[in-house]
Amino acid sequence: MKREKMVYSKGNRAITLIALIVTIIVLLILAGVTINLAVNNQGIFNKAKTATRAYKNATEDERTGLDEADKEIAKYMPKEETEGATNYTGYYADVDDDGIVDGVIFIDLAQGA
Repeated sequence: MKREKMVYSKGNRAITLIALIVTIIVLLILAGVTINLAVNNQGIFNKAKTATRAYKNATEDERTGLDEADKEIAKYMPKEETEGATNYTGYYADVDDDGIVDGVIFIDLAQGA
């Protein structure tokens, strides 16, 4: 058995070269569009920077709000009192919900008591 040699004509080589050039051109166009979308004013990088700034601002606002809420709660909660080895904590009690303190409830928090 003899092996037959593949014979390429100039026409076959020209079609392959044209296909290669068209493929390269399409890839260059796609790369240009992608780079343009990533870098321009409305690009991905600028949107990511804007989102990062918005997240940081929201975090700071949340911390400020939580600090203010803690201060407001602290106005109505008495501080712990210590007497000897016993630790008492007192809470204001407004039984009839009229805004006037009706009494103070103390809780003994001593360990081993």
